[in-house]
Amino acid sequence: MTIMTVDATRRAQNVSACSFDVFDTFLLRACTTPDGVFERVFQLSRIAEKFPNMSVSFVQHRIQAEARARKVALERSGY
Repeated sequence: MTIMTVDATRRAQNVSACSFDVFDTFLLRACTTPDGVFERVFQLSRIAEKFPNMSVSFVQHRIQAEARARKVALERSGY
């Protein structure tokens, strides 16, 4: 067991959920586009249970968030 794993296990005892936002990146995905990944993330979230008709809105907000982050990164790097 690595130090990182030990630390993560200890931290997991103090939280009820973890979220890793890496835009449309997954190690393995069955979706062919980022939109499909975003929709699947919504489907697997607990919010989908209470608001099942918000999938489209979730995907749109996610795409906008990525665009904003890319714009800021571009402005900061100057490239």
